[in-house]
Amino acid sequence: MTGGMGRGKTCNKLLLGMAPEDRARLEPLLSSENLASRQYLERRGEWQVKIYFIESAVVSNLETSDIPVPLEVGVVGCEGIVGASAICKLLPQRDSRVQIAGGALALEREAFQKQLDASPSLLHYLLRSYPDADRATEPGRQRRGPGDGAAAARAQAPDVP
Repeated sequence: MTGGMGRGKTCNKLLLGMAPEDRARLEPLLSSENLASRQYLERRGEWQVKIYFIESAVVSNLETSDIPVPLEVGVVGCEGIVGASAICKLLPQRDSRVQIAGGALALEREAFQKQLDASPSLLHYLLRSYPDADRATEPGRQRRGPGDGAAAARAQAPDVP
């Protein structure tokens, strides 16, 4: 299914908490997807194709570097997104795998980044929601282009309570 989620038809807390004008920017770009158990939504060091606003699935963030068995280090449900590294145009540093099948609203990473570039308030909201989205956890972390990242955005965005 493609083409917009419909006005207010979401239970994702991150989408619901956005300013109405920012949510209106994203709505026509979102499509509903069914996520299967054990499906990988992003892989460490690879550009993900889509960003997922989780509706009813449960997704595990898995640490896979320098350890023989993946270790669950976080869980995402209807309060968040999978693909937070895209906020700062960074490669993911962890795998994200669906643990409990369910639904999500998805949009293309490049379309998401265009909306972030066009809306300082959307970027600021997401950086406040994911304060460590730009945190480098490993040497050699790759950014996509000079000057990308949250530090500059934080310096320019007003601090809204």
